[in-house]
Parts: sequence; C-alpha cells; structure tokens
Amino acid sequence: MSDLIPATGYIAVFTGIAPDGQTIYHHRPLIAWTVGEDGHLVGQYVNGQGRTAVASNVPNFHRYMTEDEWAVFSLSQYRLPRPIGTDTP
Repeated sequence: MSDLIPATGYIAVFTGIAPDGQTIYHHRPLIAWTVGEDGHLVGQYVNGQGRTAVASNVPNFHRYMTEDEWAVFSLSQYRLPRPIGTDTP
C-alpha cells in the first residue's frame, strides 16, 4: 500500500435516486489520501461493510469536496417553495 496522507476535512460524495426519481447526494468522510495508479490522489473511506475502499472506484461516486463545500452543496437538495405570485421558475 502506498503512503497515507491525512484527509481530515474532506469527504467523498455519492449519488442515489430518491423515490420520486430525483438525484440525491450523500457523503462519507475520507480517512486518507493515497496516490492512485495514474499518479493522482484518491480518497480512502470506510464503506458500509466496514472496509476501507477507494471512493472513486465506486460506480455512484460523484466527487471529492471539503466539508465546507458540502455544507453549501447539500443545501441544493432542499428545494424551497416559491413565494406565491412569482413568475420565475
């Protein structure tokens, strides 16, 4: 295994499908970065089975981001109703 680089403050974001067919996002904290075969950093996380896995190898992987980026990005999942009488979609 290659050297581990701490990944504190970073997460892996994955996609899913809500019952209404809309794309939803969920995240897992990264535990470390390693150097992949192509020389780029890849994030390691603990999957649902309790095993360490490379996030970008998971088919529904979306992207890496910081916890602060996630705080903003995750708000887009909550669609607030438009005020009555507005013409904009």
